[in-house]
Amino acid sequence: MSSIVWFRQDLRLEDHYPLLTALKAGRPLVLVYILDKTKHWSIGRAAQWWLEQSLKAFQEAIEEKGGHLHLFHADTAEIMEKLISKYKAEAVYYGANYEPEERKIEHKIDSLCKSFGIESHRFHHNLLYNPELILTKEGKPYQVYTPFWNRTQQFAHPEEPLAAPRSLENCLKGACDPLSKLHLKQTWDLHLIPSLWEPGEKGAKKRLRNFVDKGRVENYAHDRNYPAIEGSSKLSAHLHLGEISPRTVWHATGASLTYRKELVWREFAKHLLFHFPHTTDKPLKPEFDAFPWQKNAKLLKAWQRGETGFPIVDAGMRELQHTGWMHNRVRMIVGSFLIKDLRIHWLEGAKWFWDCLVDADLASNTLGWQWVGGCGADAAPFFRIFHPDLQEAKFDPTHEYIKKWIKEPLPRIVDHAEAREEALKAYHSIVAHKKTRS
Repeated sequence: MSSIVWFRQDLRLEDHYPLLTALKAGRPLVLVYILDKTKHWSIGRAAQWWLEQSLKAFQEAIEEKGGHLHLFHADTAEIMEKLISKYKAEAVYYGANYEPEERKIEHKIDSLCKSFGIESHRFHHNLLYNPELILTKEGKPYQVYTPFWNRTQQFAHPEEPLAAPRSLENCLKGACDPLSKLHLKQTWDLHLIPSLWEPGEKGAKKRLRNFVDKGRVENYAHDRNYPAIEGSSKLSAHLHLGEISPRTVWHATGASLTYRKELVWREFAKHLLFHFPHTTDKPLKPEFDAFPWQKNAKLLKAWQRGETGFPIVDAGMRELQHTGWMHNRVRMIVGSFLIKDLRIHWLEGAKWFWDCLVDADLASNTLGWQWVGGCGADAAPFFRIFHPDLQEAKFDPTHEYIKKWIKEPLPRIVDHAEAREEALKAYHSIVAHKKTRS
């Protein structure tokens, strides 16, 4: 008899409810991670580099405690069926995932457990708040952040994180795939600066300590807007793969309400994806289906390469290319430029970020791009169009950030004033279309 603990986006040992609950049951454990072959989406190249490093660190952490992690690159349901039979499992423990395709896999596993007559235990331990519970008085999901935040604060504050198990010596071993068989791409780290990052639970804790102990959390509300300042926590990739729990971060960053609100903004993205799964490729505001986007491969490539001639835009895109990360203020600027100056579909931006970001997260990426495009939840109005030069003067006045990434002057690929007028004209066309339909 055994218990299966199915790891997903929760590659940690501390504050791991499924693992700790399974240990309390007293049965031998089968620890498993499955990279599903049947996914209808792909993991971006930068995120694949991170995932491989994270899994390597996770394996080592488990082995240090006397345990064993079964790794597979296969159909999740098929592997789970074999493991249940082979190890005579009596229960499966796992953390919930809010991505549409992952939820389908969860349903398969729950049905499989039911067919075997065993229990399946799902935990919402990668969020502060269960998306099934944070609803309006009418029982509907929130689409505006401030009321969402206010509602979360009516719940009890997140519990203190739980300690990691002292030992995993009761883990069962067995044949599984080596990490190399997961076929994670190795191309992105040729451009990435690996010394910038330390994927895994140890790296996550180190980065959190650095953020808190150096006093950066207290200055976060101000410093977060200036890309030349080391003002961000850069915990997003660690949180995405669950190398550290949001509860751990919440309790460590109490000195900054602004930072805690950013944590809950991450929650907001997860809740929106849970309730509106179609938004991965469709706007939440349906009138934007009629927006007259431009298709221009030359302009898109110039944006991707950081060759637009607008220094703050180009610096951001080159930071992304070389580090797998981009400052949040700059993400908004480059997003506005793609959508409103070039009038290229926000999905093109979402796809590029998905491939290039080490912290590529389906919920956050979707919300971010729909927010800047004016077509999603709590979105900035489309007519709020960032002027790259004014953003540069305000948030990088000494050009310290720009000088780090831009060494050569480039001709501008568009005239901002003209592009702004064209974008507003396009926006008013869908407003008029909406009025005509109603």
